Amino acid sequence: MKPIDVLENLGIEFAAISDCSDGDGATPEGCHSLLNKGDRPQADLFLVNQVHGTTIIQAGEDAESADGIITNQPGKILGIRVADCVPVWLLDTKSLAVGLFHAGRIGTFHRIAALGMDRLSKLYGSTPADVIAYIGPSAGPCCYEVDQNMANDFSDAGFPVSGRNLDLWGANRCQLEDAGLRPENIFISNTCTICTPHYHSYRRTRTAERNLCVVSI
Repeated sequence: MKPIDVLENLGIEFAAISDCSDGDGATPEGCHSLLNKGDRPQADLFLVNQVHGTTIIQAGEDAESADGIITNQPGKILGIRVADCVPVWLLDTKSLAVGLFHAGRIGTFHRIAALGMDRLSKLYGSTPADVIAYIGPSAGPCCYEVDQNMANDFSDAGFPVSGRNLDLWGANRCQLEDAGLRPENIFISNTCTICTPHYHSYRRTRTAERNLCVVSI
């Protein structure tokens, strides 16, 4: 699994994303297998049933479905699975509270990353100025073409659009800045899963396989 250095260098246990060479993270069993390959602990892996919504839960909280998961407890591994959708990590550098969010087209439009910042603030007292964000490998503005009506909706919402191509990286950056994060604390991988063959991509291959995103404090 590829470590996310900008987060790991802040003293957390680990943050990483898998790619095609690691295998398939689509199932809980696959996720445990990926963690085993990276010699990561597995007992406290928390995954969510993702439905392209904006529900955010705490690790260990019962929920039928969610697209964001947060914790301030060491030893708990947060996990989401993506194959073009945007994974967003949020890390409070003061308290080490952390969140991981599945920001697909719908989640991005409904500002799940900003909602995640709000949840960190309300539950753990996080201050946006103390939070580092990482926007991971996902469908990039170079390749993510949608129909004109959808492009218009994003444009009307104030998100960056080029023709019919959505910029989900820029859209998540915009909403995080609006939520109070400092621009210099928002990092983007700039890796497009559609045109980069290293990552599983539904748009490129119609695959059911997924990249696993994880973080633990």
